[in-house]
Amino acid sequence: MILKVFLGLGSAIAGLIAAGLIILLHAGVATVWVESPEAKFFVPVPIAAVDVALQFVPGEDLRDVQRDLERFAPVISAAMEELSHCPDATLVEVHSGGDYVLVRKVDQDLKINVRTDQDEKFSISVPLHGVQHVLASIQGI
Repeated sequence: MILKVFLGLGSAIAGLIAAGLIILLHAGVATVWVESPEAKFFVPVPIAAVDVALQFVPGEDLRDVQRDLERFAPVISAAMEELSHCPDATLVEVHSGGDYVLVRKVDQDLKINVRTDQDEKFSISVPLHGVQHVLASIQGI
């Protein structure tokens, strides 16, 4: 009898964990990779975590971002939607002195790579639909 209770409880917990992971990963995962002479790190950031993080942004700061996005959000959202239908491409490539910036659309991700003349590098990869999720989250608060 006790074994059945534990098995039932274990199944329920496993189901909750699986459902949580599905919800968390549905919006996708952005990745941030940073390398400098002093440090090197990689951070995967679930897009759904933005919803939680926004709860900690001071109200006035959030309203400022919302006002700034008011004009640009529809354009950004439309661009992400259209990019999702386009083939992979380099969108921006800039060489300036020892600095380098590359923005590409790869599969369904927006990838940004930066290299500075101080031997610092960082890369960000964001799912295109994740950008739309973030915009909607910021506007909806």
